[in-house]
Amino acid sequence: MPYYCEEREENNNSYFLVMTLKTWTAARDHCRAQQADLVSIRNETEFQMVKTIIGGYTVWIGLYWNSSTGQWQWADGSFTSYQNWENYQPDFYSGFEFCIHIVVKYYDLPFGLWNDCPCMTLQYFLCYEEISAEFYLIKEKKTFLEATFYCRMFYTDIVSVSYHETQRQVANVASNASDNEVWIGLRKHQNSGQWIWMNEDPVSYTNWDKQADSQASGDCVMLTRDKNFTWSKSCCSSRYEFICYN
Repeated sequence: MPYYCEEREENNNSYFLVMTLKTWTAARDHCRAQQADLVSIRNETEFQMVKTIIGGYTVWIGLYWNSSTGQWQWADGSFTSYQNWENYQPDFYSGFEFCIHIVVKYYDLPFGLWNDCPCMTLQYFLCYEEISAEFYLIKEKKTFLEATFYCRMFYTDIVSVSYHETQRQVANVASNASDNEVWIGLRKHQNSGQWIWMNEDPVSYTNWDKQADSQASGDCVMLTRDKNFTWSKSCCSSRYEFICYN
């Protein structure tokens, strides 16, 4: 049968739904042939987005039971604490259910819950690829808002750090700064008091300097080179170099 792909870009990822029936392994191999992988879901924001993309279809996702490690693992090799199981799942029924799909409708349960399933079952599936961002250290000292406006004028935005790998890349860029402190795009919301990224990415990863954070005050966030690029609060009117991204 022919099939179609639906592609959508969200949160630095590109997703495409493949409407052809394949086993979990064949679906993973298909995604990888497109320089992608079966979808990973690392937080509630990504989960809600995936649900809008798959519509009314039951689909494979990249989660599977790695018998060598005794853990649930994503096809891209990552691990996550975020899961959204159906009641009494996973149950490894009959000893063959080691791959995971998102179920459209199961009795009166909410749409989108996860269930373990035999890996040889034929399902539609969702692929995704992470879109690479380019990071730029701006060696001009500006306030937090000035830095944000500068990034939005000449690049995409001031940098957000949503994953461990992004932190590693940003730290590498910040290592070339003239001073120890470099702005990143995290600040405290004036009304809710919650930490938010200026580009509205979810705050699912943090790298606070625990000792400094207990003492410091401020509503904006910098990373510090001589403290292993951990994050600390600072007054938003302070002037530091900063990192933009495209």
